[in-house]
Amino acid sequence: MKTAIRKGKAASGIAYGYRAKLVYDEHGDRIPGLRQIDEEQAEIIRWIFQKYVLGRSPKEMAVELNNRVPPVPGPRGLKWRDTAIRGSRERRTGILNNETFVGRLIFNRRKFSKNPETEQREARMNDESDWVVSEVPELRIIDDELWSKVKQRQIEVEAQFNHTTTNRLNRTHRPNYLLSGLLECAHCAGPYAIMSKNRYGCTNRQKDLPIAHLDDGICPNSKTISRAELETRVLDAIPARLLSVGSTASLQDEINKQLAATAKAGERDQEKLKSQLNDVSRKQEAIATQVTDRILNGQPQIEAFNKMLDDLQRQRDEIESSLRIQQKKRSGPPKTFTVNPSMFTAAIGALTAVARAGASEHDDVQRHFNFLRELVQKVVIAPSADGKSAELTIHGRLAGVLASMQAFQDYTAGLREQHANEFARRVRAGEFKDRAEKMADLHRFEAVLAEEETSWRRLQVSVVAGAGFEPAAFRL
Repeated sequence: MKTAIRKGKAASGIAYGYRAKLVYDEHGDRIPGLRQIDEEQAEIIRWIFQKYVLGRSPKEMAVELNNRVPPVPGPRGLKWRDTAIRGSRERRTGILNNETFVGRLIFNRRKFSKNPETEQREARMNDESDWVVSEVPELRIIDDELWSKVKQRQIEVEAQFNHTTTNRLNRTHRPNYLLSGLLECAHCAGPYAIMSKNRYGCTNRQKDLPIAHLDDGICPNSKTISRAELETRVLDAIPARLLSVGSTASLQDEINKQLAATAKAGERDQEKLKSQLNDVSRKQEAIATQVTDRILNGQPQIEAFNKMLDDLQRQRDEIESSLRIQQKKRSGPPKTFTVNPSMFTAAIGALTAVARAGASEHDDVQRHFNFLRELVQKVVIAPSADGKSAELTIHGRLAGVLASMQAFQDYTAGLREQHANEFARRVRAGEFKDRAEKMADLHRFEAVLAEEETSWRRLQVSVVAGAGFEPAAFRL
């Protein structure tokens, strides 16, 4: 097997993203272990990597792939699971850790042995010096830059699960307050947390912990600030200050790239549905021919043929329904979005108003908390020059404000007007046979809007951490 790997041949099963390459030797026998890229699956792999870098979780991506029309088959033709995407960075398993995607085949990475106590087969990592690595650039699906970004985000996500001496609480738990886990001391870079009577203070200072970069001294920052004052000052700053630190042009470009990618995916889905429809039609025609031949020859009918035809007709109806929805979605010119700065101000204002009014234990408010926490990524707290108050430096991103569904409402208003005009034209032309057909058309349009809304919500999440939106800092 080592020799096969060194020759660029796979020594294991066919990984997602690839298919067997049919090459034959001089005797006419297929040469085993050769692989080539499956472009349809490779496109899904690139989508997963890109969305992960943009902030999407493996669970969200698995749900979206399973909910697409038609669903995207996962590895081995099964439904997508978040574990298949996430895998393990340490053990180098899962979609996000498969080094074949960057053109490297690895053999002897793990060894398997039977645990005598549990009688279970267990895998152990071999030392890297024992690995057999072969460069196979023809199997590369992901470029090095995207691969590196994914590895960096994996490290950041794993760091959120680590416990430290100054923060015993897992940072991935639901925050108790709007700014929980986002506050940092300007002197020691330690966390600010609730001390007493709803006041935040430096935890390193409170615990008298020696700080290495302060020559093992104790943090001198004794400044505390009430939660109410802190949240008010931060929320007051968001609408006016955050929008002034960056241009909306890059955000508009990013959104339109996302819309173009969605349109391209829709075109591929349509072609796939048409191919499935043709396949079903061929099967129906073949069975119908056999049934006709038997009738002409005076042979008895076969009940299995009738059942097969019924099943194929159900498949055909489902595919045609999905195809109509896809065609409805993709009708008209390509969609573009123009950023309206005043809309951003209104959207952020609405979010901050909700955050002021609610408590974080409510799911609806928690969702808005999460959007705002994306805007305000970190708040650094220091004593003011005169020592009488706290000086706040907010680090944030412009992206994320599209979390407001006002943008979607503006967008769908145009779609509704377009459909209303088309519906009226078809009524005048007598294209509907009865009320049932009219209702079916309306239901299809509502289904399109529902799917558009789902896509829009996902777009907001993916844009939040998108490339081109560098953090900005400003003082209060």
